[in-house]
Amino acid sequence: RPRRGAHRAHVAIQTISFTATRSLVLEKGLRDRQKEEKIVTQLVLNSVAEACGLKPSLDLGLTGGEHVERAQTIAPPTWQSLLLAKTEAVRQGGPPEQEGEEGRVIFPGAFNPLHDGHRGMAKIAEELLGRPVEFEISILNPDKPPLDYWEMKRRAGQFGPEHAVWLTRTPTFVEKARLFPGATFIVGTDTVRRIAEPRYYGDDETACRAALGRIAARGCHFLVFGRSLGTGFVSLHQIELPEPLRSICREVPAEQFREDLSSTELRRAARDGQT
Repeated sequence: RPRRGAHRAHVAIQTISFTATRSLVLEKGLRDRQKEEKIVTQLVLNSVAEACGLKPSLDLGLTGGEHVERAQTIAPPTWQSLLLAKTEAVRQGGPPEQEGEEGRVIFPGAFNPLHDGHRGMAKIAEELLGRPVEFEISILNPDKPPLDYWEMKRRAGQFGPEHAVWLTRTPTFVEKARLFPGATFIVGTDTVRRIAEPRYYGDDETACRAALGRIAARGCHFLVFGRSLGTGFVSLHQIELPEPLRSICREVPAEQFREDLSSTELRRAARDGQT
């Protein structure tokens, strides 16, 4: 059947040193499906050749109005070490780090995108805890694919040089607590509820409780902000949490700070605006 939208193809190449993309929009109705797929195949082969340091040699046979859009993000050595798991964390921006510093205020998140809700939470946390907030983006996630260099650059680049931003390989809070002992983590009620779900611990209730105990044993705490969770605004005191997680959580009342902005809704609005 005829496609309603544009005839387009995207190719992504990930190496240890860069992330590269190639995008092509083909003129509708000019070729049949078989000829379009041949062009896409040649685009893939040319992209692989370039990634291997070779000159692309296949002629795609494009018309004057068709062209390949190219983008590439070169990774600094520290990011390459992070992707190779040679290091667990990379810090950028912010004031100089103190050796062996504990008692940090860490704001973990995808920040896709960073919005005024995040900024407001960070401001309140600094006022309540008397310490600067450091943001943390894990390139690994229990529920999503790992981040490539393009995404790492885009997300970390949303923060000014005055903010400390960590890129880490710590997708779970057990790992974050090991990396940042004694830290207070800024989270929403949706996140703190997920921390207590056994499905993140092999569906093992005993393993879940043991993990929560390790977080508490490392001296970590959670500063919890209310969130809109589909059924309305939900605060910490409205959700059930097991010990010892409950004992290391501190609530920020909705009267002190409430922001219903959602990164998911912002991304959806941005997509709708492009269609």
